Amino acid sequence: MNFQTVTLRVPNPVYKRVKRAAEALQRPLEEMIVNTLRVAVPPLDDVSPTMAAELAALSSLSEEALWQVARSVMAAKLQTRLHTLSATQRQRRLTVAEEKKINALRQEYGRITLRKAQAYALLHQRGLYSTTNTNS
Repeated sequence: MNFQTVTLRVPNPVYKRVKRAAEALQRPLEEMIVNTLRVAVPPLDDVSPTMAAELAALSSLSEEALWQVARSVMAAKLQTRLHTLSATQRQRRLTVAEEKKINALRQEYGRITLRKAQAYALLHQRGLYSTTNTNS
């Protein structure tokens, strides 16, 4: 893996927070910063430019807004339609219109899932979500 050296001006409160986290986890400060960047800026090579922008924008959301994204679900009506079309597809070949609809619904389901995953990753990085305690 290639590395780049970067000099950053970091506000004191942010620096202290990262330093405390590194000390608590007994990890080097540099490693904490790199891991934070990995979570905050996910690899976006395999998603559309629109989806990449959506995921990147999550980094600037408030805690409350991130929780809303993390807990979001596909509308019940759309879920029912997706389930119905999936069941129909197992029984027979879908019409062109049905094929377009199921593809659009799958795409929307994937979009919601990616946004939720990124929101949970950001909440975890901010210390607001733990995979061992999911009561939040």
